[in-house]
Amino acid sequence: MGKMREIISVPNFDDSKVSVAERTDIYGNKVKRLILEGTAIVCDEPGINGRSYPRSIIAREVAKLNKTKIPLGRLAAELNHPRVDMEGNPKDYPIFEMNLWKTCAVIEELRMDGKNLYCRMVVAEDTDAGRNLAGLIKAGYTPGYSLRGAGDTIELPTGYEEIESGIHLAPSSLSCSTASRAASVHTRCVPCGSARSPAMKIM
Repeated sequence: MGKMREIISVPNFDDSKVSVAERTDIYGNKVKRLILEGTAIVCDEPGINGRSYPRSIIAREVAKLNKTKIPLGRLAAELNHPRVDMEGNPKDYPIFEMNLWKTCAVIEELRMDGKNLYCRMVVAEDTDAGRNLAGLIKAGYTPGYSLRGAGDTIELPTGYEEIESGIHLAPSSLSCSTASRAASVHTRCVPCGSARSPAMKIM
């Protein structure tokens, strides 16, 4: 297997929900927090650009994150995905490195709900990115969720693509995207046509 490339999914806006809930801060005080929840990805179905994420692979990676990251408060969301070139290589920092300057929320729940990957996160309103996200939400905007990871894809006989079992989700694997679904369609990369395509894809 060659070098792993970044794989990014299209933001999912279908059932995104924003609410306000009480949480306890590090000082023991009860505070009101903005909560985002919804489906980050739908498994076993081709996305709008023809890629499928098998549930078995996503569930495996979610189980890892629930064991090693979420209980320790070490899974966060970035405001939009990092930039990558046409080959899927990161332009700004390594795929598995979390950019604290762009971190906008802390993920407190990640689980499989049937074939859907459900996510719930708390907006970090004291960070610059979190403050920007909160400002959009308070103005009436509902953000979407998308998946970030690294691995390879294979082209199926049907013409669709499917991620391979070697994919790994990044620590900051869920981005609160402010992109529209239509814009995401226009930014998809053209498939290379090979059985194992190294190019970055938008799912």
